[in-house]
Amino acid sequence: MSSSKQRQKDYKNYNLQTLPCPTIEFFTEPILVLATEADNYMTTSCILIYLCLTLQIIFFTSCCIYYLFISKTISRVSQSTRRLQIRSFYLLVLQTFLPILLVTVPMMIFLNKSKDGEYDQVKNNVMFIAISVQNGSISLSILLVHKPYRSFLKSGICGKKEGNVASEISTRM
Repeated sequence: MSSSKQRQKDYKNYNLQTLPCPTIEFFTEPILVLATEADNYMTTSCILIYLCLTLQIIFFTSCCIYYLFISKTISRVSQSTRRLQIRSFYLLVLQTFLPILLVTVPMMIFLNKSKDGEYDQVKNNVMFIAISVQNGSISLSILLVHKPYRSFLKSGICGKKEGNVASEISTRM
């Protein structure tokens, strides 16, 4: 970023090549151009967003681990409630990371650009299939993690009538 007026005019002209029809404010208002290339801005933004999300995940996961496993004597909940909380934590981790893992590898393949910068149809197809599989895996992980959904799926696939799922839920409450 440069603050000289001539450099700012050069940056404005560079941006006019990319965006030939800007709004009137582009010419009438003072504009400070921070980056001449969009790649720099996008890279910095993606790194910051990734860093913030990673820090949030680490913080909340460490809080859950601390309160569920480390501070057993501090909390005043029964053992059965603690077991349910721990089981819910494991299932939440499974439900969250299963779809993420299924899309991470194809995403890395797609983001790894070729040296010449040409469009690659194979990478595009792999990414499209991965996104489609991820949507199905999200639904499947929800169905497999929660017991009422899981028992309904078992009864539908195996053909057994295990009873009404709604009545099982109401009797447990």
